[in-house]
Amino acid sequence: MEVGAVILLDTHVLLWLLLEPRRLSASATAAIRKSLATGGIAVASITLWELAMMIALHREEEFKLHVRPALANGVSLDELRALTMQAAIYTGVPAANAAFRWLREVLGDAPQ
Repeated sequence: MEVGAVILLDTHVLLWLLLEPRRLSASATAAIRKSLATGGIAVASITLWELAMMIALHREEEFKLHVRPALANGVSLDELRALTMQAAIYTGVPAANAAFRWLREVLGDAPQ
């Protein structure tokens, strides 16, 4: 398969594509779908940093909205667990406990 132009999606664009596609123009949606078909999609590797900032700022709703797209981007459950453990060190145990609770609310019992 030949890879065409690579489109770098910011996390919020991936969220729109998955959850609110009407927010994207028809031409943007067509370009993304074409790139998906040829393997030309890259997602900003900033996803884990974004999740970490949401934990630190206690942005529960935003965090929950970003979890599934992060997994779709290639972030593993182990990476989410490690991120949450690191949050305990850098942002405090209460923030990390909240993040674990949010993960359980989004994914069920998987994050334990």
